[in-house]
Amino acid sequence: MRKGNRRSHDKAKSSTVHNCPNCGAMYRPHRVCLSCGHYKGTEAIAAQA
Repeated sequence: MRKGNRRSHDKAKSSTVHNCPNCGAMYRPHRVCLSCGHYKGTEAIAAQA
């Protein structure tokens, strides 16, 4: 009766995303925004033209 319950918790978790306060694009937390290159209010990488 308890067959198949062993791996019921092993599914992949969905990653959380936030909106960038600078440009509004979606980005993963604690990472540089890939759209504008900002992190914690400062420009971490130069934006590509």
